[in-house]
Amino acid sequence: DKRAFWLRYGRARGHTQDDLMDIGLQGFEGVLLSPMGYPRNWGYWEHCWMTHNVARQIPFQPMTAQAQLFVEAGPVRVVEARAEAFEDQVDAGHGYRLLPDVWQRRLLALVDAGPDQFYSVDFYRIVGGKEHWWCFHAQEGEFTTGGLSLVRQETGTLAGLDVPYGDPKWLKENGCTLNQYGWNGPMFGFAHLYNVERGRPDGVWSADWALKNAGGLHLRLTVPSAEGAEVAICDGTSPAGGHPYEMKWVTLNHPGKAPVKTQVVSVLEPYLDSPFIYEVRPLKLSGRDEAGFAAAGCAIRLADRTDTLLSAADAERE
Repeated sequence: DKRAFWLRYGRARGHTQDDLMDIGLQGFEGVLLSPMGYPRNWGYWEHCWMTHNVARQIPFQPMTAQAQLFVEAGPVRVVEARAEAFEDQVDAGHGYRLLPDVWQRRLLALVDAGPDQFYSVDFYRIVGGKEHWWCFHAQEGEFTTGGLSLVRQETGTLAGLDVPYGDPKWLKENGCTLNQYGWNGPMFGFAHLYNVERGRPDGVWSADWALKNAGGLHLRLTVPSAEGAEVAICDGTSPAGGHPYEMKWVTLNHPGKAPVKTQVVSVLEPYLDSPFIYEVRPLKLSGRDEAGFAAAGCAIRLADRTDTLLSAADAERE
């Protein structure tokens, strides 16, 4: 019955991946959420932010993050981190300058639902830039969705219906560079996710992975709130060759007038054979929180109780 979530914050130097604010999940004696691990070659795929469970603002900015909260309260454990963009002005003798208008805040609540049942609620805020992308993948497995009406994109990749897989022309035009290991850059992932289906949800929706060779273990993602975002479902595999896996990606895209603001509330539910969450319902809360966001919340109905989870940066918010 052991379970653990982790959240990546701080800023490492050197041998790193673009994984700031990434999350991982272990339980049921295995790994349910994780990055792609050590690179199969020295290509960019495993480094790329799109192979992690994170969001990014476009134009891209380097960010650093700090933990804001660690709390354990009986059946609930909470961790929160806040990331802020910065400019490197060291060579000019000015150190690093933080950019307060480009930031992220992510709060995870891990909730016990029974001796061998648990779920997590992920409150994720993204601010700044002219476009936001949110990415999520689990492990390999049979994939289904609920509450979504998806339209298949017959050709191309997530980069566009006229952009073939790994298209060097598109990669170069979108800021990627070529070295002895191949193409690299923040836009790399768009031309390497394929079999795209798109849709705009008008209510609560979900995605479910029946994990491969896992004896009936599933991971279900339910999204009660991601206002203004388009959903795209894609396939992905390592471009290094050999086709070692093929996995489903779920992405959210929210463009707009800078500075764009996005708030995604999602629920992660690992379960054996049958889901134990009967309903996830968004809550409409009054008043404004930081940066004009509404305080966020959802109600989660279980067999013997209903949990109400609320999140606000302002502790005085009602």
